[in-house]
Amino acid sequence: MLKTIKTIFNLFVLSLLFTANSCITGENIPERTAEMEAAEMQDILTKLVDKGYNIDTTANGIYYVVDDEGSGPTVKTGDTCYVEYVGYLPGGNIFESSGDYYQDGIMEFVYPNENMIAGFNDGLAVMNKGAKIEMIIPSSKAFGPAGTSFVPPYTTVIIVTKLDDLKPAPVE
Repeated sequence: MLKTIKTIFNLFVLSLLFTANSCITGENIPERTAEMEAAEMQDILTKLVDKGYNIDTTANGIYYVVDDEGSGPTVKTGDTCYVEYVGYLPGGNIFESSGDYYQDGIMEFVYPNENMIAGFNDGLAVMNKGAKIEMIIPSSKAFGPAGTSFVPPYTTVIIVTKLDDLKPAPVE
């Protein structure tokens, strides 16, 4: 009798788990589209303007807000960059940070970095030593229609970036 009760209880628990799992398949989550991203982008830019921020744009369509102006020349091909960054989704969730990968939180690389999204490289080109900016990067210059495991498809990303140091490329 006890064995029968345990079997019925286990079947009941399994059926609850199955039912709960079938409800969380993501079927009710709308698929992201370019139109959804465009509306989010407009909302982000409008909120920044409403808060009094000056928004500039690179030639390649990367929006940015300067938080701290640096000094000296801007980043050029072959320069060594020392950068701190935090990447955010439009809702404010962090998807990546240089602190996730580097003990001191500072990433060192020669510009441009082919392992970075195009929008990040483009935004760096307007920075100089000591500068801190917020890049607003459309998905077409970030993770595109595929997204990643951390960034949904068609999602604009915001990357707060500080250029801690800049070493010019060696003159040959």
